[in-house]
Amino acid sequence: MSYAGPGAGSDVASYKLNWLSPEPGRTLTIEVNYQNNGVQWGWITSATTRRMTNIDPGTFGDRLLDQLIRGLADQSAWSKGQPPLIRP
Repeated sequence: MSYAGPGAGSDVASYKLNWLSPEPGRTLTIEVNYQNNGVQWGWITSATTRRMTNIDPGTFGDRLLDQLIRGLADQSAWSKGQPPLIRP
């Protein structure tokens, strides 16, 4: 795994955690938009595949972050081509 964040923009902070090996490679990305007080997270599985989910910042906490990191590490699901199911 590698950690690439936080990337800083004027209105958005982006955090990325990359899974490199074993394959398939994938990235968990979490973006915080300060302008609209929004948070979104998603899986990036290739340069063209990115699925983002919007979430209320008030509900984003340690429990969800733990689920997301465990989901990133769920080799059984990813090796079958299925992103893990996350329930905020």
